[in-house]
Amino acid sequence: MHRTIHRLPGLLLATGLAGLAPLQAQLPRPLAEIAAGYAAKIAGSATLFAGRSLESVQADELAPEGVLAAVLRMVEYELDRDAGRLTVRLGEVSRTARLVPGLGVVLEPLAFEPSALPEQEPPAAQEGDGNYAEEPARDALPEENLEALDAALDAAFEHPEARTRAVLVVRGGDLLAERYGKGFDRDTPLAGWSMAKSLTATLWALRFADDDGELPLDEPIPLRAWGGKRPAADGPDPRRAITWRHALRMSTGLDWQEDYADPMSDVPRMLFVDSAAGDYAAGKPQAEDPGTVWSYSSGTTNLLCLALRESFVDDSAYHAFPHRALFAPLGMQRAVLEVDPSGTFVGSSFAMLTARDWARFGQLYAQRGVWNGERLLPGAWLAAVAEPAPGSGGRYGLHFWLNAPVGEDGAAPRDGLPTDLLLCDGFEGQLVAVVPSRELVVVRLGCTRDWRFWDRDAFLRAVLGALGE
Repeated sequence: MHRTIHRLPGLLLATGLAGLAPLQAQLPRPLAEIAAGYAAKIAGSATLFAGRSLESVQADELAPEGVLAAVLRMVEYELDRDAGRLTVRLGEVSRTARLVPGLGVVLEPLAFEPSALPEQEPPAAQEGDGNYAEEPARDALPEENLEALDAALDAAFEHPEARTRAVLVVRGGDLLAERYGKGFDRDTPLAGWSMAKSLTATLWALRFADDDGELPLDEPIPLRAWGGKRPAADGPDPRRAITWRHALRMSTGLDWQEDYADPMSDVPRMLFVDSAAGDYAAGKPQAEDPGTVWSYSSGTTNLLCLALRESFVDDSAYHAFPHRALFAPLGMQRAVLEVDPSGTFVGSSFAMLTARDWARFGQLYAQRGVWNGERLLPGAWLAAVAEPAPGSGGRYGLHFWLNAPVGEDGAAPRDGLPTDLLLCDGFEGQLVAVVPSRELVVVRLGCTRDWRFWDRDAFLRAVLGALGE
């Protein structure tokens, strides 16, 4: 049995807590629970699913800034690859992450039965879209363009603190550039964080589009927690006025604190402590009228995941849906959308895909929803995605970031970038940029916290300039 136990020495917290006692003795339990859940989930996905060393995860993902950094250095790790489990301990708090076939890594205890899931074989390599060449097509560009593109990639990998792990450039279905950081390659699944939101929205469209490609965007979300479609016995729940479009635009009006600097805000509690992310979000009270305020919310995406689950007769079909409807058709080899302990997809944050699979997802949108000659996404969906949400300043559509011209002068919010840009943007510098008018996809994956060393828009401008775009 390959069983590795890491025990890290105790730290004294210099600031933030009184006295010089070990942090474990003074740590508030809610913060300890968040830190333990975070460490178990993030390290579990990286080691048990992606196959990385625990040491590399400790050095990068588990070395954040601020109070949480000191807390995470107190964690003990027990990694058992054979059993598919990683346990962390922080004082009296213990959390275990478990590898579940087809669903990635999930925090225990599980409230669903993984053995009931269908076997999901990886899709076979296919001819046509997304079947990228072994090596980039260097002869597809003039020498001066190649030199400029190489320089853009050099800059992306230049600073160690940027922690760039992968960069891919695809145009017209041709792989023009591909580079990986040390310890990563084309077979390494990498976390997308909030890029998972765009995956979730795409799955929503695939699930609910009718035979004519029409979508129920303006129908209320029939969540059971809000009364579903039944008449309300004690008066209507105000949340029953929230439509799919409201949620996809991040305009539900539900009370939510999306603060990544505060370890006690809604996001970490939902992701790393609560056992049911969708239920946590669905339980939030109405703070504003739906559609009146744009407010980015990871809880909203997980609310959508819960509603998606309720649309299936059984969990087996629900859990197989991403693979059947999206991953397999696009030929994604190691893609997984992970679930919470209740069995609901955490579509706000937990998706693990290789860099090439992230590129395939972007290519679907670059090709306006057509794949290998078959329309997968209806035109109505593509049009709705690109329509800016009111109040977003032209920056957000339906779970995709935009660069739409706004205001009297028609200025776009991202200077020097195409106005038809669709952007999947994730924590720590994750990026899938799509320019449909040029059939262009740019992928960048990393673990960046110091933004002095990574400028997303400058990188995109450099790539576009190198291609003569």
